[in-house]
Amino acid sequence: MKRLTIIRTSGNPDELMKSKREHIDPVMQRKAEEYGHLVHIAARSDDGLVVINLWESEEGSQRAWEDPELQEAREAAGRNGASTGKTTFEHYEVEDYRQGGG
Repeated sequence: MKRLTIIRTSGNPDELMKSKREHIDPVMQRKAEEYGHLVHIAARSDDGLVVINLWESEEGSQRAWEDPELQEAREAAGRNGASTGKTTFEHYEVEDYRQGGG
């Protein structure tokens, strides 16, 4: 079953986006297919950044979370000081998924 992950981080939205693009995106772009990553959405919020990821499965999502290179990229992104609060993670089993107008 597909898995939806919602990540919320508080801080300066521009700095958070810059750090994500610099550290996490290059690694994830190389590894996304390996873990069944289907959709990535990042949006600035009033107080930070919201990231939505859709995965083929819970297992793929978990394997990506445990990947040492991705862990290192997340840690590097966090070291720039852009985050001013805690990061929250929400996980959901997807009951319905469509692309486009269908």
